Amino acid sequence: MFFYFLFLAFSPALESKFVLPKAIVLSAGVLALGVLLIVRNRRDHGVAPPRWALLLSLALGAWWIASTPFALHLPTALNGEYNRYNGLWTHLCWLALFVASMSIPSDLSSARRIAALLTAAIVPVAVVNIAETTGLTSFGLKEISTLGDRVAASALMNFAIPFLAIALVRVRRWGIRAGLGGVLALLVISEFLSQGRGPWMGLIAAAVIPAAGLIRSKAGWKLVAAILLATVMLAGLAAKLSPMAAERFASLTQITHDESLRQRFVIYRAALRAIREHPVAGIGFDNFRNGYPSYRAAEDIYFFKNVIPTMVHDGYLQTAVTNGIPALLLYLALVAGVLIKLVRELSHDQDRDRRDLMLVFLAALSAYLVQDLVGWLDMALTSTFWVMLGLALNLASQNTPRASPAWMKPVIAIFSGLTVLLSLYLLNDRYARVIADTNLYKAQALDVSVQWADKEFLVNKALSRLPGDSRTEMVAGEIYAMRFVSSHDPRAYARGRELFESSFNHNRF
Repeated sequence: MFFYFLFLAFSPALESKFVLPKAIVLSAGVLALGVLLIVRNRRDHGVAPPRWALLLSLALGAWWIASTPFALHLPTALNGEYNRYNGLWTHLCWLALFVASMSIPSDLSSARRIAALLTAAIVPVAVVNIAETTGLTSFGLKEISTLGDRVAASALMNFAIPFLAIALVRVRRWGIRAGLGGVLALLVISEFLSQGRGPWMGLIAAAVIPAAGLIRSKAGWKLVAAILLATVMLAGLAAKLSPMAAERFASLTQITHDESLRQRFVIYRAALRAIREHPVAGIGFDNFRNGYPSYRAAEDIYFFKNVIPTMVHDGYLQTAVTNGIPALLLYLALVAGVLIKLVRELSHDQDRDRRDLMLVFLAALSAYLVQDLVGWLDMALTSTFWVMLGLALNLASQNTPRASPAWMKPVIAIFSGLTVLLSLYLLNDRYARVIADTNLYKAQALDVSVQWADKEFLVNKALSRLPGDSRTEMVAGEIYAMRFVSSHDPRAYARGRELFESSFNHNRF
């Protein structure tokens, strides 16, 4: 249920149609996992996670918390930018997903079931992508995805493709093989139609790693070759179905002259200047937009007219910018530790089923890490990554004796309790944001001259739900300004000016 709601939840009644509903799902999922951890830990039914992973996780979380007070704008660092919400609270939820995933008992069959459920939840996302991009039908989603971002949806496919590919190789019944092949083709063509070049780079990693592992073991190499050939053919089909996808493929042959890539390097150079100025604590979660004008280069004007980039478009640089080089090193150490553990277990594990599952976990995680070179944080995609990272470590550690030291049980108990409290706070906060966002969205649809009484009532209701929120005050100020332009009402002018000044005082950026 967590995966399905995380991928599919959206609301046409909100301006933040996709991210805010998924933020609520994330908070609810973390609450459920936190309660489960508390119960299992109390009954001694939990699994002792590897000490190095738990300590690195706690160190990373502690650094995130310690560096946040140094942010350019603290409320943004805590809650995140509007319609992204990638602040400290969300990052701590992701860390909780990782700790829960590596701590809850999970045998080989459980890990396989979770992978199957994940794949099943991704299929509807692929169906919507194909339907929207080809014009077969319209769900009314201008963003062409239930994730609200086609590139993130494209990257999401790479979490399921390796699992389907290995199942297709191993299954023997032709009926099941045909069904798996159809679902695999659906996900691959959805990824190509989504036009995300970063995810395409990740798909190469997701294809090469299992193929190399299977060919090395001399198992199913003919079917592996057939799958790789079919992938190339599906890319050609995607180019036929979508002229935009064809243009995206063509741009790969002229990558050095690509306009979007040149824009990225302008952003990267600004990010490096920010890192040099704030190497230890960074500028704060989701504060890149706030700090960018101070680090922009002269050539910026040729790429961004009246636009301020909100992210670095590189997950690793983004981490260093927002929370400093120590945060990046801790994150890389944690991820590298999991990958090294998977590779070591693969080299000497004799159970073919377990080895295959670890191989596709390695492929899926590698695909995400490759696309993150040009990617960004996403509520659904990044949540899935942290779950998969924890499950992969859980699976790879099953053959390793894990004695639980005396300090681990109370640490897990404290961590779980804080996770529950955080998720309860976030559910209340996200609900308030939903109410405010709904009222503002309704207010903006009303006529400023004819329906002013209803419009003003909705605006004041939104302001009362989120007092002191800079973005809510700014939008409310715009509505009052439009009222003044329409009716020359001096009270609307005074109220609009008051809201704009309050918005600036709450976020001077």
